[in-house]
Amino acid sequence: MTYRELLKELAENASAIYTEYLHSKISIVEDSDDLLVDKNQSLKDTYSKKEEKLIALIAIVKNGNLIDAEVPEEALEEYR
Repeated sequence: MTYRELLKELAENASAIYTEYLHSKISIVEDSDDLLVDKNQSLKDTYSKKEEKLIALIAIVKNGNLIDAEVPEEALEEYR
């Protein structure tokens, strides 16, 4: 897998989590259930972690001009 492919995968994953987070926020407005509030916070935390990984990987790729390079296996484990 190339860094380009990994970045695309991470972006799609972060986008899906953020969309679920926003839907969860809407659900809280409709029904202020404590379980929904907990789920919402969990989704927000998960999205934040994914975003941090994506930003870090973008910096690594940009600084090393690695966009089309193969991603080492240990890096795949770390960023997924």
